[in-house]
Amino acid sequence: MMGSGLSAYEFLQNSLCMLCGQSGMEFVNRIRDDVIRVAAKCNHCSHVQLTPLPSVEEDEEYYKKDRMQKDTYKDVATLQTEEQLMYRVELFVREQASTLIKFLPDSKDIKILEIGSGFGWLPQLMREEGYIMDGIEINDEKRELCKKRCDIALHGWNFLYDVPESIEKQEYYDVICLMHTLEHISDPKTFLERASILLKPNGMIYIDSPNLNDWLKEQQQEYNNWTFMRTHVSYFTPDIMAGLLKDCGFNHIETYGHQAYSIENALHWFRNKKPNLLEHQLYLPEPLEWINSIYKEKVERELKSGFFVCIGYK
Repeated sequence: MMGSGLSAYEFLQNSLCMLCGQSGMEFVNRIRDDVIRVAAKCNHCSHVQLTPLPSVEEDEEYYKKDRMQKDTYKDVATLQTEEQLMYRVELFVREQASTLIKFLPDSKDIKILEIGSGFGWLPQLMREEGYIMDGIEINDEKRELCKKRCDIALHGWNFLYDVPESIEKQEYYDVICLMHTLEHISDPKTFLERASILLKPNGMIYIDSPNLNDWLKEQQQEYNNWTFMRTHVSYFTPDIMAGLLKDCGFNHIETYGHQAYSIENALHWFRNKKPNLLEHQLYLPEPLEWINSIYKEKVERELKSGFFVCIGYK
């Protein structure tokens, strides 16, 4: 950031917000794995984003090399290959799938598209449940591993470049899902507008995103610092996300809290002041699950959960 020749204050005052296009930001937090960029809050619309923003080309290269996963687990000996990382995320995606299903129509006779499918677990799990689901993933190795594991051919399109004619002319979906995807996108407006082209009239967009209003960020500084990372370009609140969907032409917008991690995860952060990279800590043993239910219900109701779901209709 300082390499621009401007002071930190001058740099932020000249930085543009990706959502409202206005200049003028204030410092929020350092980025744990990037000494060049910071997280900053727009003085006009209050959106928090990475600044300076990476280019579309930088981001494409970043994800094609899977820098996010490899940087996170670089010190975990059992998570050094793409195949090891693939099986690491399966349980987390199973939890995402169970949450998604709660918001879908009762009929399974619908077509669903996931953008940002990673290793393709969600399309696989949803097909096993009887749904029709396709996926898009720009990382070549992840697409190959998905094909090898479950014979699902994920598409490789990048929506920040264009909507491919082959899909625009032939494929229209009832539901489009973005599971922890939009916060990685340097131009979320263009991304959502192009995604909406593939939705049928009255089709639904379903976004699951990390929550800037997460209660644990307010209470545990090490956790808060950990959540600011190079891979997350945006740090959405439910209100900011709802406004973004409205600006992109979606209607009847609803937001819901989503607490995937158990209270055990929060206790781990308070006790150890670092993440548990070996276990997801999504559930408690069955005799204690009632504690988890109370915890999750409270933070979800107050929209203070670790994640949130935002739904809109075309």
